[in-house]
Amino acid sequence: MPQKIPIHDECLVQPLDFEYLKIGATIEYQDLTHQHSSAYVKFRIQKDHLIWFSVLGLWGMEILRGVVTPTSITLLNRVQKTYTVYDYATLCILWPGPWDYALLQALLLGELAHPHAPQDLIQRGAQGVVIQQKKAKWLLAYHIHPALQKIDRLVVKAKQGSMMATYQQFKPYIGGLLCMQATMTWYCHAVPAQPAITLALKGIQAQWSQKPLCFPFSIPARYEKK
Repeated sequence: MPQKIPIHDECLVQPLDFEYLKIGATIEYQDLTHQHSSAYVKFRIQKDHLIWFSVLGLWGMEILRGVVTPTSITLLNRVQKTYTVYDYATLCILWPGPWDYALLQALLLGELAHPHAPQDLIQRGAQGVVIQQKKAKWLLAYHIHPALQKIDRLVVKAKQGSMMATYQQFKPYIGGLLCMQATMTWYCHAVPAQPAITLALKGIQAQWSQKPLCFPFSIPARYEKK
């Protein structure tokens, strides 16, 4: 068993410095049936408060628009003219995981989901640093590049399933380093086999905003709730 050493007041992962941020990327999706699709996605973030996103298909037509807040996730399906609202308790039942706003924002940015929660140092060396956190029944292991102070890989495990996120090609911005490519895989079982869902963000580009961003979102009256 690797030795667990509690960490106190040590910043091993350098967070991005921003209040408002825009991100654009190509998103690729694949499920268990090997159905593959790709689109362009735009994100607008108010740090620790709100994530707005828009998924664009061919000819720039919006397929999906969503808003993620600390209490819920609301999705507008432009194709089916429907909308869905999830709270995090429901999300954890449908797709087992330690889901909350902090984790979703951290997955997008490649950061620690809960930087002030207790952490155990599992490994430290020339090859990198590994720290571990617990949330409910889930164990989160962060593999950190020692020089860049950024997360290379996150592994999340429990009996209900597992998830992995990897980050590559870090690029310097005004507010710090941000990866150019991120891949997230979710498995139905604790031992990874064939992923149930794979999401990849490629060609990530970011813009820091000095002014508050707008987050246009309204549910048309004709849309059916799912």
